[in-house]
Amino acid sequence: KAPEIKILPRGEHSIFKDFYAVVKNEDADVFVLYNGDNPAIADFSGAAKTYRDMNVPTSVFKVFYEKDPGEKFKILFARKDKLLKILDSLMSQNYDAPFPFESICNSMINDGMPELKLKGYYKQLNTIHDFYIFNMEILDNIKFFNSLFDLNPLGSYLTSGGIGRIANEAYVKNSLLSENCLIEGIVENSIIFPEVTVGR
Repeated sequence: KAPEIKILPRGEHSIFKDFYAVVKNEDADVFVLYNGDNPAIADFSGAAKTYRDMNVPTSVFKVFYEKDPGEKFKILFARKDKLLKILDSLMSQNYDAPFPFESICNSMINDGMPELKLKGYYKQLNTIHDFYIFNMEILDNIKFFNSLFDLNPLGSYLTSGGIGRIANEAYVKNSLLSENCLIEGIVENSIIFPEVTVGR
């Protein structure tokens, strides 16, 4: 079951101090860390099984897009005690970095953490056109589409519940419709956000 997402503000001191407090106060044995602001899809359950089978305190998965050999992003699995130890070490050095997630990964890699590869999907979004192309790729790829829109879909802060409605006289082709939209006209090759009405 997906846990509630907690948004935690960063304090004026080292981000590692904030992170240490979060990890210490959470009732969990293992933490999964992922950092990034672009759309990415990876088999977290498969990675978790591999991590459990290896029986190691920490492991990092370098995720690759199946058509591109270049590394795109990382997923870090870490036992609570090991993660606290690394964070404590970074704090004791008064270390603060623009990319704290990379600092944690690098510290654990230097400490002998195994590095593994995992196939996934990643899309760099720099423009509105990139966003459109990404959505069209999702529509064309049934595997990725089902990952987003199955019985237990990924959440979105854009949605507010409800259903999209298409009038009898409307025409929609090759498009993505969001919740609470109303389509009365013609829509082609488009992404319709929540609460949008397209008139006749």
